Amino acid sequence: MSCSIVHPNTGEVDDMYLNELIKQFNEKTEGRPFDENLWKAFFRETAKLITRCDRCIDQVEQAKIEARRRRLAQGAEKRVTRAGDIEDDDETDGYGPVFEALVVPRSSPEGRIMSKWLTAARKRMGGDFPRPEARKLMEDYKRRMHDRKMRSTLKPKTGTLRTKDGKTGRPPPLSLTEATKALAKLWLQKGRQSLKGRLQAKAKDLYEEIDRAVAKMPEKDDWFYTSELRLAGENLANVGRSLREERKNKQAQADGKARKMQDDVQNYRDKKEAEMATELAEFEKHEHVERAKLERELEKRKIDVMAHKATRQQEFDEASKKLSEFRLKEARAKFEKDMAAVDASIVSERQKLLQQFEAGIASQREAILTKHENARQAILRKSNDALNKARHNEQAQMQNVQKREEEWRKQALVWLNTANKKFAKKAEADAEHEAQKKASRRRR
Repeated sequence: MSCSIVHPNTGEVDDMYLNELIKQFNEKTEGRPFDENLWKAFFRETAKLITRCDRCIDQVEQAKIEARRRRLAQGAEKRVTRAGDIEDDDETDGYGPVFEALVVPRSSPEGRIMSKWLTAARKRMGGDFPRPEARKLMEDYKRRMHDRKMRSTLKPKTGTLRTKDGKTGRPPPLSLTEATKALAKLWLQKGRQSLKGRLQAKAKDLYEEIDRAVAKMPEKDDWFYTSELRLAGENLANVGRSLREERKNKQAQADGKARKMQDDVQNYRDKKEAEMATELAEFEKHEHVERAKLERELEKRKIDVMAHKATRQQEFDEASKKLSEFRLKEARAKFEKDMAAVDASIVSERQKLLQQFEAGIASQREAILTKHENARQAILRKSNDALNKARHNEQAQMQNVQKREEEWRKQALVWLNTANKKFAKKAEADAEHEAQKKASRRRR
């Protein structure tokens, strides 16, 4: 028997209606702390429950499944196949859909259930297992899984996808600062150097291991190791030493060219920085001279204006002696107004000339700074070009050596594997021989 919540509107079992009851209880007790007793009382008052046996539950679920099947069957008769529903690939080329591989341990509960099912199915089918064609079918299925994965990996991304806001599905381009770019380039350069160092360390270890293995094969032990294996090892050791010498020479040549390029870049940088420093010093000197010249010009104009004012004052004083008191008052007001206008013109003229001077100096300074920034960018481009050229030159120098080293490495690993097996057998034989010698001594 089981008890379930019933939806009051439909009369059907609906366990999710508990969320609605919780929502109603929260609205009713809003602003108050949770009280367990209040919740129990509200649940007893509001909730509608039903008790059913397991058989009734199974019958209801079976009825729902049958009703869903009937609805799907009726809808399938009216549904029209769309062009997009038909795939043009061979994922379902007569063998059914292809699923991803899934590894299930036999000791797990799922694995034991699948083993029981497989055993029962084989008993019902009868005959010998595995079938003769089972391996072929398995290999074919494995191939189709691999092809499907490759198609999904190499499939070009469509450009027709749009997001909800109407923008394309592609991520926006990155906007990186010059400092970020410099750090990324430095990281890439350090990574290449680290990878190169690890590869050279591995190659050195292999060279030394070959030399040690050859040293452990004296000519007197050819009866065990065979002269063919010993001579092959000596040949590999000689070739390895010559490859190391050749790599060392090539690396020295590449490093020499790289240093020359770096020296050229450094000389170019020093020259440009010296030119920029000289140009900036000359500009500062020019600004100082022009500012002093402007100050002298302004002072000269001020002196001329003050002399003009003194002359006007003298003329006014002479003319005021002949005027009555009433006209003198009007003349004095007009004279003071004219003098104030002259003073204002002096100030405005000074400000205008200073603003023109500062604007001209700022424009010239901006042009010089822009020119210097372009020079720094040119230095940076020249430095990057030198690094790229040095790297490409090193790759070109080492290309032939790397190919021969790769071939030598393959042969060396094969020979070393054979030699290690021989060493193990020799050690076992020596140990057995020593044991026999000890046993014979004890018998004596």
